[in-house]
Amino acid sequence: MPNIGGPRQKKRQLLMSVAQSQLLYASPIWASALVFDVNKKKMLKPQWLMSKRVACAYTTVSTNVIMVVAGMLPLHIMVSEKNAVHVAKKAGLTLLTKREL
Repeated sequence: MPNIGGPRQKKRQLLMSVAQSQLLYASPIWASALVFDVNKKKMLKPQWLMSKRVACAYTTVSTNVIMVVAGMLPLHIMVSEKNAVHVAKKAGLTLLTKREL
């Protein structure tokens, strides 16, 4: 996608959320592989590209900064959260709702 012209930010965010859903597919199964930094870096590369396009930024922006600007959580954090929810459901624990927090 071009930085100037092309789809607006909301459309870019929609495309980003679709790609994130594909990356997070079956994440409780392969979540243990993210213990290694090499695998975390492999997950951050496509996320950096997506967040760079959402924010219409250039390649000189660092990964952490562009993810804050684009409003994204790192994928390894999302995977660990989904894995914790999966383990809690499997153990029969109830999860807190927003009202209970």
